[in-house]
Amino acid sequence: MDLRVLKTEQSIRNAFMELRKKKPIEKITVRELSEIAMINKATFYLHYSDIYELADDIENSIIQEIFNELTCLNSILEKPSELTREIVTAFYKRHEIISILFSDIRSGKLVDKIEQEIKKRTLKGDSSVQEQMMLTFVIQGSFHTAIKYKNENAETVNSTLSKFVESVVKSYLNSD
Repeated sequence: MDLRVLKTEQSIRNAFMELRKKKPIEKITVRELSEIAMINKATFYLHYSDIYELADDIENSIIQEIFNELTCLNSILEKPSELTREIVTAFYKRHEIISILFSDIRSGKLVDKIEQEIKKRTLKGDSSVQEQMMLTFVIQGSFHTAIKYKNENAETVNSTLSKFVESVVKSYLNSD
């Protein structure tokens, strides 16, 4: 890709993040973003159809980064505490950008996208509702708990959540 295109896209992303720190996405205009990025509006529209497409693009890149760090996808139902540990670790690495991107009306979007992608990559067509529910519990519970306790020691949160998830899943599996 042309270096100028990469620089322009990075400038657009940086300007978006600067604005997103200050205001909700629905209040950001292409005009003000273009001014901060030092481009004209037409240049913005060469790259994105609107602010929401830009936000989705940045969000999807964060999600892809998280997925690149998830090594346990082949054994998540057997080792849910591993998934919990990896999700929480990935969150803590990016908690600042996640807090900016996924605030306001978009707060649940990140974890929903991650859940959908994990299920798509791991569950087979014949997966039971219980397996789907277990994954939802592990993914949503881990992420929302990590967000709620983001100001606590990361290793304490990670360790506590991993033990809790392991205990709950084992208890459920042994109840059958």
